[in-house]
Amino acid sequence: MRLYSHYSGQLGLICLAVYFIMLIKGRSTYSGKISQEKNNYWFVFFWMALYSILGFAEWDTYHYYWMYENTKTSGYNVGFERFFFWLIKTLPNSYLLWRTAIWGTASVLMISAAKKLNLNSTVLCFMVPILFLTQLSVTRGAIGLALMIFCAILFAQSLEKKKIFLMVIAGLGIYASIFMHKSIILFIILLIGAWFFPLNKKTIVISLIAFPFLYGAIFTLAESISFINESDWMTDYMNRDKTEMNLNGLLVTIFRSAIIILLVYDIAKKYLNNNVGRSKAQLFMFKYAYVLLYVSFLFLGQTTSYWVSDRALHAASFPLVLCATHAFDTSIQNGGRTLIEKIIIIGFIFTTFWRQITFVRSFW
Repeated sequence: MRLYSHYSGQLGLICLAVYFIMLIKGRSTYSGKISQEKNNYWFVFFWMALYSILGFAEWDTYHYYWMYENTKTSGYNVGFERFFFWLIKTLPNSYLLWRTAIWGTASVLMISAAKKLNLNSTVLCFMVPILFLTQLSVTRGAIGLALMIFCAILFAQSLEKKKIFLMVIAGLGIYASIFMHKSIILFIILLIGAWFFPLNKKTIVISLIAFPFLYGAIFTLAESISFINESDWMTDYMNRDKTEMNLNGLLVTIFRSAIIILLVYDIAKKYLNNNVGRSKAQLFMFKYAYVLLYVSFLFLGQTTSYWVSDRALHAASFPLVLCATHAFDTSIQNGGRTLIEKIIIIGFIFTTFWRQITFVRSFW
């Protein structure tokens, strides 16, 4: 599959087209005049899977191609977890087929999670491109995160209905996700913490007050203790994602962070004021997204530990797209979109489009 031998802005246009197809299909989400007709999850699944499987607008897609080729040619594992190495040895020699097995399965799991939460497919079709497509396609760890999210929802719903067998299955699924990526164990720990996190106005206020003190403590710790040595394998692994912090990059980061904060505020306000009906599983997803984003902001801009911020932000997109879909669907019952909701939507469209068009322009 020589298509992936070099970065290609021309091929990136295919992913950009998928992005707009989904936005156009779900465009009624912006106005709030959403049809409550029978959900068409297949449409969302097809385009979401196609975008992430092709992955033409994502740098790591091309990196994985060379890792795949080197592993296939040498017979030795070149940087993959055992599960992905096993897939390479088991499947026919096709990088695209290997990606289909990984990102296709991740898409199935996320659509299954949306169905279990009974989310509106029209709103989901709109939220996936602006909140999730670029995050889904960025790393092979997506399959582990998708499995963990689906099983977490299954666990919460099974606990509510006292279905012990399904709770056990869900627990085993969460455990299995550990083998899908090196970072998953951290996210499982945070998942457990989110389960016990008492989401209310008091705890949110306390967490916000504590934030600058915790941020300063982490900064001091990172500066005084070099817990990641420059020669450590993890430094080499994470350095691939390090972004040059020029003025342009700083402005984009600030703008993106502000839009994320607005989204969290909007969802939290609806959940805490009971403006939307929410199940235990839906509340669990929001608590998990909140915890992950909180951790991401704690490490944002830190020196030796900046990579934690990127990883936590990536993981947060999985539960966030689900609870945002729920919040933006039920809110229409109150008569259309508020100004803050329109700002959030336009802001995310701008940041995701900017990211994709930057790739296309850079490698045209």
